[in-house]
Amino acid sequence: MAHFARSYPVMLFDLSFSRRADIHSLLTYYEECVASFCKTYHVTGFDLDPMNLMGVGASTRVRILDVLPLWNEEMRVEIWISGRTRLRLDIDFRAFYGDTAVAEGSSCWLILDKTTRRPANLTELLEALPEEGDPVFTGKHRETVCDERCADDSFRISCSDTDYNGHVGNISYVKWALHYFKTYAGGRPVREFSVRYGKECFNRDEVDVLLARNGDDFCFTVTRHGEDAPACRIGILAG
Repeated sequence: MAHFARSYPVMLFDLSFSRRADIHSLLTYYEECVASFCKTYHVTGFDLDPMNLMGVGASTRVRILDVLPLWNEEMRVEIWISGRTRLRLDIDFRAFYGDTAVAEGSSCWLILDKTTRRPANLTELLEALPEEGDPVFTGKHRETVCDERCADDSFRISCSDTDYNGHVGNISYVKWALHYFKTYAGGRPVREFSVRYGKECFNRDEVDVLLARNGDDFCFTVTRHGEDAPACRIGILAG
């Protein structure tokens, strides 16, 4: 099993109110590490563009194990491939603060045809990638049903919410969820969260967001205005 690692300094704009790296910063470091890994094997978005392909995240799950680094300290992220098929690639990670593992997680990635938005066959693209290692999570993740409404809101997406693919980026969805979660969680930290992406959202789209809870579990849903199927679902377990 081949691990790929990078270290990232915690900057001022990465901080939460605790003056430590925020959850969305952790996710940013992880995705940056994945991009650097893909660059090594020539499968970044920039490599896929000429083939009319794009890489997207389909789902993410993260577990927080310990406190994250303070400003001006470093977080080391290690990633490895935990599974693959001809249509998907699973990449797991573990983040370290010094020698202590502070977070771990997994993401499923797809490569889509830009025109049809349907998954492309990855067999040839992924031939050169290293062998698979053990997954962080085993078994199927069960989504919690939350029926106690906490927040119900609508807003219009701005260009700052979108990424280089032109749609709302993974980090933006998580930042939105954390914004509402922190308002209603009574100061409790995030212990675990999962993200499942359903539809793309774009600049100037109007979206409806809902935060609901069931005990320590919070459910955040983003839906394009006027549609029924969610664009994104995020489950958060409070500590």
